[in-house]
Amino acid sequence: MNRKVQKPDRAAPVAFGTKAETLARLAPLLRSARVLPLRHFTVSAWRADAAAAIAGIDAEPWSAGPLIVRSSARSEDTLKSSEAGRYVSVGNVGGREALSAAIERVIASFGEAGAEDQVLVQPMLAGVGISGVAFSRDPNTSSPYVVINYDDHGDTSAVTGGKGDHLKTFICWKHRIERCPPALRGIVDLLNELEKLLGSDSLDVEFAVDAEGACPSAGAAADRKAPGRAA
Repeated sequence: MNRKVQKPDRAAPVAFGTKAETLARLAPLLRSARVLPLRHFTVSAWRADAAAAIAGIDAEPWSAGPLIVRSSARSEDTLKSSEAGRYVSVGNVGGREALSAAIERVIASFGEAGAEDQVLVQPMLAGVGISGVAFSRDPNTSSPYVVINYDDHGDTSAVTGGKGDHLKTFICWKHRIERCPPALRGIVDLLNELEKLLGSDSLDVEFAVDAEGACPSAGAAADRKAPGRAA
């Protein structure tokens, strides 16, 4: 069985950055899914002028609806680790005061927050059918298996937060993808496209599929260069 992990291709169309940076770079190129619009800023920018950061979010056409405030620390979703679920995300945020409090809560979850750690703000995805984390290699052995951990009851934090009563796992050899159930086939297509865009065959991806079966939201993608769970 081949467990050799492809080294990241530095000439790939999309280079890894922070969670926010990688998503922003993927957004105009991704075809099998879409990246929800986003706004991000550094901890130092927030500390220097929080009002300007809030005003920037307010200027976005999607800011009138519920928002989710997410972490985008320098240690997340890198070439070495993903640290998925380590930091706080705050969903269903509405109003300036609540937004400011949510941003402070995310920054506090960093512990010793670095000046260049980032906060990511996006519209809150509604009508979720399936969500979770998909791996393009087994996260424990690096064997060539697609592994999809997911919840199909609409809880977008069930997998990354390690909670929930409806967690499921699908595992399939990468060369027998035709055995993938139709409800998860879009996730496999997303993994295949991301492998090409990011130049790596060892990825983990947060995703959400809407209740009608589309795959509208692709989350952070992180490379795993060695066996073992990094999150």
